[in-house]
Amino acid sequence: MLRPPAPLPHEHAAASRRRRLNRPGSAAAWRPAPHPRRDAAFGPLVCELDEAGRLLTDSSSQPKGRVHVSAPASVAREILAPALPGFLARYPGISLRVLATDRIVDLPERGLDCAVRASEPTDDGRTVKSLVRMPQFFAASPCLLARHGMPRTLADIAALPFINYNGKRDESRLQVQAIAGNETHQFDVDAPISVDDGAAYVALACAGLGVVQSPLCDLRHHLVSGRLRLLLPECRGPALTFHMVYAEGKQFLPRVRAFVDWVHELLMHEQHHQPQA
Repeated sequence: MLRPPAPLPHEHAAASRRRRLNRPGSAAAWRPAPHPRRDAAFGPLVCELDEAGRLLTDSSSQPKGRVHVSAPASVAREILAPALPGFLARYPGISLRVLATDRIVDLPERGLDCAVRASEPTDDGRTVKSLVRMPQFFAASPCLLARHGMPRTLADIAALPFINYNGKRDESRLQVQAIAGNETHQFDVDAPISVDDGAAYVALACAGLGVVQSPLCDLRHHLVSGRLRLLLPECRGPALTFHMVYAEGKQFLPRVRAFVDWVHELLMHEQHHQPQA
């Protein structure tokens, strides 16, 4: 009797692969060989992706880890700081490092995950999330108003000295915009002093050296104390767009997303509690 031909070696291998692939619950586990330089560069990212994956598969898990963020000093002081106890109670697994500065800092260089900014986004390829638009208000100190009188029109405001924020040293004139109803007005004002720091900007106004144009969060403390007064609240400066800038890939991390959503809530609340025009 003739025997059937023996299967070739590659046929055994193919059949074995078919059995393995068809076996329920089978999974191929592949791990690359250790590589110090690669592991140092991508190891933290792999851990963060593992964390995100665990949270996606386990809805009961809460984000954990440290969020490194920068924000304008006035936003950090007047908006974030008072509400932080509530955030930490909601997310006990998250800790924060907040860099309060008005300067635009390099996120990777400072080890930051994200940054709250109130300036126009730069075209540097980073992911940006728009948050809110905040109106700006004119304000001056009682001592300045005692010298010049309380303005009743935009022309009266234009006659007052202004403080130039983030301006060039040789600028003694400043172009100012004001929105009244549906009309936009533009006028030139005297600006003998320029400064590039938000806290100093408002402090100079409190000292009676000029008018400032700023979001309410920069002014609220001084308005409550009486060191500043709003001028023509129905006339406002161009709105500032607050946005969040992310370091590369950080927008996908659950802890960063939780923090950004919380900041968005706070700024929306701030936006809805502006003086009525």
